[in-house]
Amino acid sequence: MNQIPLVAKLTNVSIDNPSGPILKDVNCSIAEAELCYLIGKTGSGKSTLLKLLYGENELTTGRAEIAGTNLSTLTPANIHLYRRKLGMVFQDFALFPEWSVFDNLSYVLKATDWTNKKEIQNRVEEVLTAVQLDTERSRLSAKLSGGEQQRLAIARAILNKPELLIADEPTGNLDPESADEILNLIRRLTLENNMASIVATHDHSLLQRFPARVLRCEGGTIV
Repeated sequence: MNQIPLVAKLTNVSIDNPSGPILKDVNCSIAEAELCYLIGKTGSGKSTLLKLLYGENELTTGRAEIAGTNLSTLTPANIHLYRRKLGMVFQDFALFPEWSVFDNLSYVLKATDWTNKKEIQNRVEEVLTAVQLDTERSRLSAKLSGGEQQRLAIARAILNKPELLIADEPTGNLDPESADEILNLIRRLTLENNMASIVATHDHSLLQRFPARVLRCEGGTIV
């Protein structure tokens, strides 16, 4: 049987700061079309790991390969190319509130070297349909509900067809019903786009309602 390709693989990774190690001996992987959770107490290293995946933290020892990139080869000159392989979703949405839904998305494409207006329009319409916001393209993002704003943020994250989606507390500001809608959406898009997704969360009830593999930051490593 063919093995499912890995999007992320960390081997014997350690990350230090000036006061000492934050994470050590980290060995984990995420496959194509797989959603997994990242959990752990505050200060356990979750943010440190996410920043490594995003290319903001450097590993001290070990090897990290994400979306075909060896993270030890990242430089200020090429890191933007690596980050185009990633999608980021945050707790606070990070939208332009006085811009329309359409403009929030078209801006990202233009900033990542899309120049053909028709292709930009088609891609924006495609992702808005995927997150069920296609009837809201002209509304200001500030006028959307919290759940709708997070769906727009997810649409923005998948614009460039990322290989890895990193969602940092994506349901933290949402009511339970909206939180379930967002997890359902992330799970569906993970499969439909054949990408890997890692969801950092403090809401352990999500793990029961939407079971998936769990990476736990504990004792200075990942278990």
